[in-house]
Amino acid sequence: MPIRTAYRLCPHGIYINGSHGEYSHFSRGVKKILEQYAPLVEQASIDEFYMDFSGCENVYGSLFAFASFLQKEIREKLSLPCSIGIGSNKTIAKIGSDCMKPCGITYILPGMEKEFLAPMPVETIPGVGKVTLRDLNSKGIYRIGDITKLPPDYFSAAFGKYGIDLYKKACGQGSEYLTIEREQKSISHERTFSDVTSKEFLKEKGMRYKDIHAELALLSFSYEKEIRELYRYHGFCPKKYVRDVRKREAEEFKKMCKWDKDYKYS
Repeated sequence: MPIRTAYRLCPHGIYINGSHGEYSHFSRGVKKILEQYAPLVEQASIDEFYMDFSGCENVYGSLFAFASFLQKEIREKLSLPCSIGIGSNKTIAKIGSDCMKPCGITYILPGMEKEFLAPMPVETIPGVGKVTLRDLNSKGIYRIGDITKLPPDYFSAAFGKYGIDLYKKACGQGSEYLTIEREQKSISHERTFSDVTSKEFLKEKGMRYKDIHAELALLSFSYEKEIRELYRYHGFCPKKYVRDVRKREAEEFKKMCKWDKDYKYS
């Protein structure tokens, strides 16, 4: 949720600036603790990890008890709460962890995945966003159990490859293998302003026009649609056309903001 929206809903809340450096510091601390006990650890995000304990039952005994031990270790050393999901694959483990935040433990017994997921809303499945949720609801699908009542071919026809993946996740299936190394794509830091069309506002913030990168969802979407249509019907899209589209977007942005400065585009 953007800070602007949060402030509108809760104007009396206490808002503090985040620090990516601090987040990274504690993230490394958590990973260091986990690597002491697990043969394989995958870091999915700055605050999400997967651990593979295959073949470790004789070493650690009850995984539920060991999860409780890990929580205590992280709380004592880093003063952080954490939720843990124990399952036969990554999808189940993630959903189990999410449903018991901020500091619960969920153990989904092997073979019980489908029953565990059935009563949950479909948006619980990782990857189901607002658009897919709206599409599923329009078809009378509100619970994960509603998905498994239908044949998989239905979802294949309705959603293509994604539909097959969706059906498998609804049945409790998912990847059992961890990705140890990940290539970091980017680190972003955003600030939300109430009005970025006013020169006076930007000057107050000490910002220069050439430092501004504006993300205009509506404009971008309309032009992106043109490019997609070219690909769909012709199988290619000339680079010159893409440049022209971006230039048109930049011109419309200048008109909308009523700026006399050039807006850089790439």
